[in-house]
Amino acid sequence: MKLGLTPPSPDPAKPVPFHLGNGTNAMAISWHQESMSTGVPEIDAEHKELLRRFNDFHEAVKNRHGKEALERTLTFLTAYTASHFTHEEACISWLRCRAAEANKVAHDAMRGEIAKIKSRIASEGI
Repeated sequence: MKLGLTPPSPDPAKPVPFHLGNGTNAMAISWHQESMSTGVPEIDAEHKELLRRFNDFHEAVKNRHGKEALERTLTFLTAYTASHFTHEEACISWLRCRAAEANKVAHDAMRGEIAKIKSRIASEGI
């Protein structure tokens, strides 16, 4: 069973966390089965939902949908990532996966990025 990082890193020893940026220069993230699949259908489905929501956020920023729409999406992402990360980290621990620590580092980086963006939108708007 394969458990990887999302998005894939060219060097598995150096995980690449998501960086949402300011939205205007970010690109939509596409699911790539071969490089992103963990081999666990439930985790893969959660990853696909996260990508869909990140892409929704990107579109909302790009098309200036307004502060409320962005805050609503970020509230969802905060809750969903908390639930998903807890679930995925439990699976990885149970499976004694070698990538457990790197995956946790990537998760923590994403949590930080989402928190920074939420804070920026709350204080500055879009």
